[in-house]
Amino acid sequence: MEVAGWFVGPIMSKIIEACSDYLKEQVGWQTTGMKEELERLRENHPKIQTVVFAANQAQISDQNPGLNEWIWQLRDALDEVNDVLDELEYMKHKEQLNRNTEETKVCSAT
Repeated sequence: MEVAGWFVGPIMSKIIEACSDYLKEQVGWQTTGMKEELERLRENHPKIQTVVFAANQAQISDQNPGLNEWIWQLRDALDEVNDVLDELEYMKHKEQLNRNTEETKVCSAT
């Protein structure tokens, strides 16, 4: 279960940072309620880390199969989110490359 402890903190931080960066780039994001959702994620981050830490320290996950299952579901969900964040980052770099290519073509044509 210690895997969950070292895994959750960095991934949750990456999720919050990526969401924040993404939302800053979007037009009208403040009107969609996403700002509140991001703040809720920030507020819940330490709570999730506390539960995972307590489960690791007290070894209560061995005594509580439901908690153990929840932690593994959390880990799986974070894996999926990490994959999505990697894909978004790839798309962002690809878009930037396309913009740079277009700018180069325009500059070369003039």
